[in-house]
Formats: sequence, structure tokens, C-alpha cells
Amino acid sequence: MKSVIFIISFSPAYKEWGDKPRPWPNWTTPNGGWVGIPALDWGDILLRALASHAPDYRCEVWQPDLRADKVYRAEFGDNFSHSNFPAVMIKRMKLGQFREEIYSDKLLQSVMKLDSPDTVFMLPVSRHTHWMRRINSAVKLGKILHYNFLNSSLMLPVRYGGKSITKAIGTFMANRIKSAWMYRVKNLLTMKDSPQALATFQALYPALRIFYFMWGYDLDYWKPVLGKKAARKDLGLPQAGFVIVLSQRLSPEYQVDRVIEALSKLKERYSFSCYITGHGLNEYEQYLHEYTARLGMAKRVHFVGFVDDETLRKYFESADLFINLPVNSAGSASALKATMTGVPVLLIPTGALYEFLTSQGAGEFVDPLDHDSWAIKISQVLEGKIQILVPSREVLAEYFSWARNIRDVRNAIENAR
Repeated sequence: MKSVIFIISFSPAYKEWGDKPRPWPNWTTPNGGWVGIPALDWGDILLRALASHAPDYRCEVWQPDLRADKVYRAEFGDNFSHSNFPAVMIKRMKLGQFREEIYSDKLLQSVMKLDSPDTVFMLPVSRHTHWMRRINSAVKLGKILHYNFLNSSLMLPVRYGGKSITKAIGTFMANRIKSAWMYRVKNLLTMKDSPQALATFQALYPALRIFYFMWGYDLDYWKPVLGKKAARKDLGLPQAGFVIVLSQRLSPEYQVDRVIEALSKLKERYSFSCYITGHGLNEYEQYLHEYTARLGMAKRVHFVGFVDDETLRKYFESADLFINLPVNSAGSASALKATMTGVPVLLIPTGALYEFLTSQGAGEFVDPLDHDSWAIKISQVLEGKIQILVPSREVLAEYFSWARNIRDVRNAIENAR
């Protein structure tokens, strides 16, 4: 049986759980702390689907964990597991400064132990740390398939248009380091989220084999079930009024505060309520609550916290508009789930979902940095001046079923050099 091992490059974001219930499964560590494996990262989603649709693969996700004192492993059935390995932060000189990087010797040793012609290791192309370089060099018999789940433009050299010679030199050196790493990459799995950036990227590295794929989703689950009236009743939401839903990690790059600010400009003219699911660092969540109160939006904006999929689907069914406006994105899973549940979406004009929606004449988009335009666009939606289209279920199934898209992932695994 071929083994596919997906390596995550960062430690679990325990601080974002705060005082919330521990994820399952979890273990108490000897120092009184705890280690948990919710198995909700992108790698978990991808390999769980791969194991389900390609039962001849043994699929594992490996992750460094700054809390772990040993290897913690959770089996989720269907030839899929997730393991957390003990890790530490080390300081290394990079571009003239000492920078912290995560390092797991236990995970590195496991790579060398399981290296074989029947093993494919999946590594993030965006990380070229000392640890990742060592893992890359340690694979002698197996194959490495690098993956990219970020916006493709971030793989390109950085342009610097300022006047500082020091910053220009720093940018030049950073691009050299990135380029040296990319010349070591043989195979890349990525989404078609930015065709222009990907074409430029391929021209820079013509020897690189790029495999494209699209995320799949459970279309039998993410669909309208109750209807808007029943969903709002179950959640205790008002039947009247326009409902806006956001669902993502609560972190600065998602610009939730900017969305609330835009909505605050409309509170005197329109009847609407906004529900935000998700969690983040306690300090940032507190800032969002305080900022919402300062804008006089405490009765309009409701922070729901983490919700399970069934509850999230009800929020989508209750919604008249879903909003996701991060600084940059390769595509929003929540936005796609909302789309499949029949909700019009307001997004930024980047990412695989943007490419898909525009090809269907669906969705609505705003510049992620032109914050003044957000309130104008939302007001046009509230007034009915803009009717946001949602693709048909047939088209969504054609593009986003796992049964279709896992074939592209399998092709990359089988044909990586």
C-alpha cells in the first residue's frame, strides 16, 4: 500500500481555543497542559478525502507541536490518521537577523525511517526554513510533492519600489533565497487561483512540474435543508430583516473589524443584523468586541463563536449575504460552503473561488484594500440594486465534488518525479 504523508509546517493554534472546550481527541501532558488533534487543517481535509476515495493509499498528516512531550497519534478510520510530534522553536540567522523557526527532530527522524519508494511526502512550498530543507534532503527513496494552498502570487519574487537601499538589498536577498529553494522543488500541487501569476511562475521555473487541483466538498451535506424561515427559527434569529453572515478565523488578516466598520456606516439607513462565527486569540476577540461597541454596533453584530457544521449550515440558510474580505486569499472554504447552501457571496477578486464564480457570472467582489468602497457595495445589495447570482447545483457538483477532484490529486501523487 502506498503511503502519503502530509507535513504541516506549524504548531497547532492552541491559543485560539482559549477557554473553549478542548478539541477531540485530546490528552493531558505530564506538565498539566494538553495536546489536541481536531484534524481540521487543510491537510486533514485533503487527506481524509483522499483516503475515502482512494482506499489503496495509507494517508497520514504529521504536525510539529510545541506542547507535545512525545508523539500523539489519532486514527480516524478509512486509512487516515494525524500525528503530532514534539517540537521546539530555534533561532537562526536569516537576512542579517536572528529569526525563530519551528523544528521537530522527532518528525525528521520519522521521515528518514519511513523513506521508501512507496512513500510520497507532501511539503509546503511556501516554507524554506532550515527544518524544511533538512526534510527535503532526507528523502532519498520516496518522492516529494510540494503543495501550495496560499495565493499563487505569493510564490513570485517580491517587488520593491521604495527608495531605501537597505530594504532593496533585503528584498533582493529574500528573493534569492526563495529562488534557490524553488530550484530544488520538482513537483507542485496547487489550485488555479491566479492564472496570470501561475503563468509567470511557470516561466520562471520551466523544469517544475505543476499539478492543478480543485478542492472538493460534500455536496450532499452543504445544500439547503430547512429553508430560511425554519433555519432562523431554530437559531432564534428574527424572521424579518436582512441577515449577513461571516465565518472564518478571527485574526487581523481577515479584516472583520473593517467589515463591521463598513456596516456601521449603514446602521441608520438599513435594517440588518450580522452574525460572525469562528474564534481567534482572546486578545483579538476582545478587541473586536470593544471595537464593535465603540461603533455602536453591539445590537447589530453578534459573535457566535465556534459552531459545528450543522449549526453553520443553519446560519448559511438564514443568510441573505455571506461576506469574506481578507487581505489576500487563495479561496475561502466557508464562502464555497455558503455558495453551495444557496447564499449570495461578497468576496475579494482573488483565489480559485473567484475564478470559478466569475466564469459563471456569479458572486460580487470588492478590492480588499479599498475599504471605503465596501459600505457602498453592501448598501447597493441591501437596496436590491445589485442582484448577486449563485451557481446552479449542477455546476457546483461538476466543479467541486471530491469524486471528480481527487482524481487530480491522485494523478499528482502517482506522477510526481
